[in-house]
Amino acid sequence: MHKNIIRLIFVALIPLLFLQYAYCLKYTEAFPAIIMPSFSGSDAAKSGRAYTEQIELQAFSGDEPTGEMTYQQLLHDVREEFRRNVMLFSFSPPPRSYIRPQYQKGLNQWVKSRCVDILDRDDLTHLEVRYIRATWDLMQRPPEIIQRENTATHVIPFE
Repeated sequence: MHKNIIRLIFVALIPLLFLQYAYCLKYTEAFPAIIMPSFSGSDAAKSGRAYTEQIELQAFSGDEPTGEMTYQQLLHDVREEFRRNVMLFSFSPPPRSYIRPQYQKGLNQWVKSRCVDILDRDDLTHLEVRYIRATWDLMQRPPEIIQRENTATHVIPFE
């Protein structure tokens, strides 16, 4: 008897899910909901905009940009002795993130060797780490970046 009631509930839920989905498309999101809410009316998305922080890496030879790379490419093969220092640099908030002077000597050499390997150039002079605040338009399908703002730039010199 109890098994049949449970089965009936699951069978009844299937058309209810479709009905609620159609209702949400035509009117507004119902609450309480059977399906997971979209959070489209939450404070964070009420304006239709979302903000993300991104990191861009640009290598230079003198004043000339020579290539870009992703953060994942750069940190793919970080050596054990630099992991702590790289994590301090990578996961500090942008206004305070910098490579501390006592760490620069060996770490800068390692960063340069990674850049040379990735970009296949040996005339690199420095790497710029740019922190970008991207504004997304959530009303577009799929969402798109409508504005990019540079919030901080840190230069890692190669000696």
